[in-house]
Amino acid sequence: MRPVTTARRAASAALAAGLLVLGTAPGGAAARRADTVMTCLITMKMSVGGVVGDAHGNGSVRCSSFSRPDLVGGNLTMQGTFSISGSTVTTQTTDTITFPSTGDTITLTVNRTFENNFGQVNESGSGNTTAGVFHPARESETGSGTAAGGGTSFVFDLNPVNMALEK
Repeated sequence: MRPVTTARRAASAALAAGLLVLGTAPGGAAARRADTVMTCLITMKMSVGGVVGDAHGNGSVRCSSFSRPDLVGGNLTMQGTFSISGSTVTTQTTDTITFPSTGDTITLTVNRTFENNFGQVNESGSGNTTAGVFHPARESETGSGTAAGGGTSFVFDLNPVNMALEK
């Protein structure tokens, strides 16, 4: 009976040691989170169209940041240009996120790709801050939603878009 108890103790010790090693390994999940300064869930509407290639939109953001817990709810505005190739729309916009409760803003340049599949759209984007809270930082996002319109004019209604700012 004694060897079973010793074996259990050895297995428990090995498991505990393994968990300790996994929890402190460089480059793990904890290291990746250290680079992220803010995450947001965004509901946005982007309109593209017209002869001049105008892209504009707005939305609402719900954010979380360890260093700035006061930056929670905000408003998003987007203004820029677009191009269309087949079912893919690409936009280049200047975005501003405003947090009314604090008056803080984040200004970004963002390139987005909207893949339209019969009215269902997947969006991905990346960019950089140009001013405001957390500048300089990199931005990345992915989202999904619906598309209406056709030809050279579309309205993309996305909910949710997951955005992260990283240093």
